[in-house]
Amino acid sequence: MNRFKENSTTKLLQYASVVEHCQRNWQDTPVSQKHIDSIVKVATTMPTKQNNEYYSILVVTDPVHRHEINLLCVNDGDEPTIYANTQMSAPVLILFFETKGRLRPGSHDMLERTKTNNYSYNAGLAISMSAGAAAIEAAANGLNTGFCECFLSNKLQTYLHENVAMKSDNPKLHIANKDNGTI
Repeated sequence: MNRFKENSTTKLLQYASVVEHCQRNWQDTPVSQKHIDSIVKVATTMPTKQNNEYYSILVVTDPVHRHEINLLCVNDGDEPTIYANTQMSAPVLILFFETKGRLRPGSHDMLERTKTNNYSYNAGLAISMSAGAAAIEAAANGLNTGFCECFLSNKLQTYLHENVAMKSDNPKLHIANKDNGTI
């Protein structure tokens, strides 16, 4: 028995085609809290290996923090600028962080407990699945998205710890969302 509407595959393909495009030009129009909540709910309920907590999410809507984060979204060795990855100037940034060693109590996966690379691999996979699902949920809510994985990791982590009080590990991926409309 199919739990979804008859044309759900068509809808998912339509949403996937929207998120395939990286939006780089934004209006600074606030995104409703209802949309943000639904995106975060989808992102945080994606399956992970043995249901372990491989990542945490930080939502940034404050214009000052978004600007400062955007400045740090460049390749290592490049000067900070807002023009390198303009998808990071979106009105909402959803930042994903790998969480180190947060295994579900009673987890029997000894590879997770003993091999760092295995944990990071599974964390990257979990973040990718979550980010993709979040982007599709954003599209379902009429939002455009852009992805960015270029950032000055240490500077970004320092900024977040000092200014946003985010107590987490190194960032892995960012998603930006925006209301559709004339750009």
